[in-house]
Amino acid sequence: MVVLAVPAAAAEAPAGGFSVPLTCWKNRSCIVQFYPDQRRGAEAGDYRCGGASYDGHSGTDFRLRHITEMNVGVPVLAAAPGQILSAIDTYSDLPVTEASAAGDPAAANGNSVVIDHGEGWQSRYNHLRAGGLKVEVGERVRRGAILGHVGRSGRANFPHLHFEIIYRGAIMDPFSGSPPQSGCGDEDRPLWTDEAGRALAYRDGGLLDAGFSTLDLSAQEVRAGPPRLRRATWQTETLNFWASAFLLNQGDREEIKLIDPDGKAIGRSSATLDRDQDEWVRTLGVDRPQGGWRPGMYLGIYQVTRGSADTETMVIDATRALVVR
Repeated sequence: MVVLAVPAAAAEAPAGGFSVPLTCWKNRSCIVQFYPDQRRGAEAGDYRCGGASYDGHSGTDFRLRHITEMNVGVPVLAAAPGQILSAIDTYSDLPVTEASAAGDPAAANGNSVVIDHGEGWQSRYNHLRAGGLKVEVGERVRRGAILGHVGRSGRANFPHLHFEIIYRGAIMDPFSGSPPQSGCGDEDRPLWTDEAGRALAYRDGGLLDAGFSTLDLSAQEVRAGPPRLRRATWQTETLNFWASAFLLNQGDREEIKLIDPDGKAIGRSSATLDRDQDEWVRTLGVDRPQGGWRPGMYLGIYQVTRGSADTETMVIDATRALVVR
């Protein structure tokens, strides 16, 4: 039997730790969709033994809420000072297939940057937006320097940054300070700075976005980033409230409702999820009543609860307002 030596995490990451590797506007760009897989064997689990990972996943996936944010541009930042070791900007923002990635192994990563931080530490940034790299090989960068923008080049089903920390050739989980599949639920030695650690508090599911529309939106249209409806008139044909979420679990209970200015529910739908959902969209539409909409403030509410009656927790409690004049 051959035993491979896996380096333990150093007592302290370079320069006091790694910063959040992208711009987090109002905390919206700091959504971790998937953590490194820390559970041994075929069953996946994140560093808290939760379900926010998948088998063999090696990095941290910071997702955007929708494609509109990718098009606007969310900067990817150097998580620590260092020297650019690799910079690839040759792939489009159309996700590659498994077959095409097999013929070109680098295609799975898409456009990417690798930084050497010294003393055996490196960081990798995958799936960057096409045509926007800001650095070159050999260039020295400071912490927070813009490397490019979040994209979906390579094997990426949604716009996100796949971020990895490497120590002496071994990938390290920045939340636990240990290599992936080392076991979950143990004492953590995070590699983040204190500020990054606070910004990246653990979340096993939550809200991506919510809002109103006059259109009956499909799930694909919600994922793309629909226009915002802030006001409507008494003549508006239909009020549609929509919400998108990430990492919902089988058995989670959801309710979506539309409340009129008197506090009365004029539309309501509830369900229990029959399977896990990496990404989920729920919509509710109510047609204009006879005589038109009453002026005032209408509320769209989307809630998701998890657990039994004794341990029930609120995963999502989102409210959006719409003014009808």
